[in-house]
Amino acid sequence: MLNIQDFFYRKKESDLYFDRWKKNNISEYQKILNDKKIRTEKKYILSFLKKNINLKNKKVLEIGCFTGDLLYFLKKKYILSFLKKNINLKNKKVLEIGCFTGDLLYFLKKKYNCKVNGVESSRKACNIAKKVFNLNINNNIFFNSCYFKKEKKNFAKFDLIICDDVLSWMDREIILQVISSIDWLCKKKGFIFLRDFTPSKNIAVKNHHHKDEKIFNYKIKDGHKTFFLNSGKYSIVKNVKFTTERFKKKKINHREINKWSDTILKKLSNFNYKILKI
Repeated sequence: MLNIQDFFYRKKESDLYFDRWKKNNISEYQKILNDKKIRTEKKYILSFLKKNINLKNKKVLEIGCFTGDLLYFLKKKYILSFLKKNINLKNKKVLEIGCFTGDLLYFLKKKYNCKVNGVESSRKACNIAKKVFNLNINNNIFFNSCYFKKEKKNFAKFDLIICDDVLSWMDREIILQVISSIDWLCKKKGFIFLRDFTPSKNIAVKNHHHKDEKIFNYKIKDGHKTFFLNSGKYSIVKNVKFTTERFKKKKINHREINKWSDTILKKLSNFNYKILKI
């Protein structure tokens, strides 16, 4: 039987990650979103800020932020804004791999009338997606999901596929099959959004939450977008590089570890290799 770290995430780490996220960031997230009055108030504040301030790439401190939901929504609003500026999102068929609680899919469905689908390995996150956002998420790893198989019904099914910090966590035994499946699912002239690590060389970083397990985050030189680009079937619509201080608290000292990029790829009708005349 194939032994890949994705199964470890399905059985153990995905729900542990959910617990850490809930404890450290927004411990009463479900309660906040179920309270219409509070939810409306936060959306009003966000709308008020947006109309009067350029919020892009700002450092934000909220005093008395309660559960941090306003800060969390700013992150999701950035991804939505990034997509909106580069893609016509109206009425698109969307798949998010590793969609967590489904909040981004919810915004796409509500604001742009998208038909949304998601895959998420955390049972707890899927329960939130159902209870709060009324979304039925496929509770599985992508490798075992209904979208992984190259079946006729899945061919060119989606206009937009979203991978927000997920490909680097997938086992290298299956990464080529994963890339191939995503390509199979994406329509011609469709789009793939990747938020991914982009170091200048290939590196593997052990998961510090499970030091006794052989579980790694695989950071690919220039990111996993290179798999798609080297096929000749994709072009870059937009690519924005950035760095974070995400691992400073963990005392992981490596300058390559916090290099990221947000990338939108477009699937071409024909390959884009230069044809040499003979």
